[in-house]
Amino acid sequence: LEGEELLQLANPEGASKCERRQQRLRAEAQAFDEDHYMADFMEGQTEGSAARAALAFVPWWREQAAHAMREHEGIANGGGASVAAPAVEATAFADGSPVGWSDEEKDQLLQLPRKEMLLSRVEASRALCGLADVLYGYCYDVRTTEGEHTCESGWTVRVLSSQLSWLDAPVSPAEAAATSVRRALCFPLVRHWGLAHAVLADVSAMLRLGKRAVLRALLSIHRLMLAAEYGYLLNRCLVDEFAVWVQQTPERRLLRLADALGAAAPAKEAIGWPLAQYEALAMEEEEGESEGEGEDESSSSGEVSGGEEGEGGAAAPPAQRQPLIEELGETRHEETCGMELEGKGTLV
Repeated sequence: LEGEELLQLANPEGASKCERRQQRLRAEAQAFDEDHYMADFMEGQTEGSAARAALAFVPWWREQAAHAMREHEGIANGGGASVAAPAVEATAFADGSPVGWSDEEKDQLLQLPRKEMLLSRVEASRALCGLADVLYGYCYDVRTTEGEHTCESGWTVRVLSSQLSWLDAPVSPAEAAATSVRRALCFPLVRHWGLAHAVLADVSAMLRLGKRAVLRALLSIHRLMLAAEYGYLLNRCLVDEFAVWVQQTPERRLLRLADALGAAAPAKEAIGWPLAQYEALAMEEEEGESEGEGEDESSSSGEVSGGEEGEGGAAAPPAQRQPLIEELGETRHEETCGMELEGKGTLV
């Protein structure tokens, strides 16, 4: 399967859970590109950038949440009572129509296996964390494609999920959140901290809508997986199982997961790389380039009296920048090797 680029794991049958975890962390450390991260950080501050467009886009689950909130406020105002808005299940799709399924979705639902999922408390808790892991890639793709899936969408969902790409499922909300954000900074085209966090909030928002919204997303993921030649295997082993199980899961468990993910949103220091230092370096380089361009313009309008002044540009020269990059790279290697993402507790 790894030869077909379905999994990143080289030996699915023989690798233990510990080996899968270690190999995944090493692969993420190798995939992280500080130059790519710094470039997206700076580009994200300009109008019209891909990161800003993705952040500005309103996905269907956000529209559903807004519709449900307006509906609830209308009822509350009409009754003359002021009540806090509850976490409600989706009451409309993106176009505002009543909840329902398309013909394609109805066919998918009929094709799902009919069985009862009997999980222990620990197993159910880990299944919830795995669900968040899978939904994160879907939410990221919807935002970055502005709701129009592409031929790369299936790959995006798979690569952002440690479960779908490494068969390494998170065991706590904190691990699910940190791993998802971490992978969003390693693999996709747009690697932006603000976007990675916005997608994590999207997962919580979708979970708050209830089982219908989550199931709708899983059915969409099922279709995206079929773009790969052997994608049906991931559907059979994971995606379809989630689609069956989530229908049997109490709404309160999804709400608890949403709360836990919100509380577990990782800080930059928890990801394993010196992101704040990279951002500071990018800002310094940008300021240096601006100052250097200004000095070049002023020097070109007058005479250059000595060679020493010509070397006084404020931009950090490559000879100075490279040691700093290497130093930060050593820091991120040490932090990554020491990461421990295991979590405790259950959600049920």
